[in-house]
Amino acid sequence: MVKPIQGPKLYEPPVGQQDHISNDALTEQLTAELNKFYPNTSIVYSLIKKGANPDATNIAGSTALVLAATVGDLKLATLVIEKVANINTKTMDGGTALIRALENKNYLVAMLIAKKLVEKF
Repeated sequence: MVKPIQGPKLYEPPVGQQDHISNDALTEQLTAELNKFYPNTSIVYSLIKKGANPDATNIAGSTALVLAATVGDLKLATLVIEKVANINTKTMDGGTALIRALENKNYLVAMLIAKKLVEKF
C-alpha cells in the first residue's frame, strides 16, 4: 500500500511546552510561508490561529489576507479579518486584498472585505 504524501510539518514543541511558543516565532514561520512561490493556505491558517501576526508580510508586501483574496480562500480571509488585520495594507505594487480578490474573480472574499471596510465607517 502506498502512503499518501504529506506536506511540510509545522514546528511542534515538546509535549507540555505547546503554550510557550512565542508569537514572534509563529510570525517568522508565517512570513517564511508567505515568501514561498506557492504558499500553503492551510499552514498560513494554522499559524494565524495559533497567534502569528495576521499583518505579517512577505518580501512583496503581501499579507495572509492578500493571499486569501488571490486564491479565494474564504475560511482564511474570515480568520484574518476576525483577528483585526489591517485590510487596507498595500503590496509593493500598490494592490490591496480587495483589488486582488476582484482581479481573480473571488467575489465572496471581495464581498467579505468590502463589508468590513463599510463597517469601519
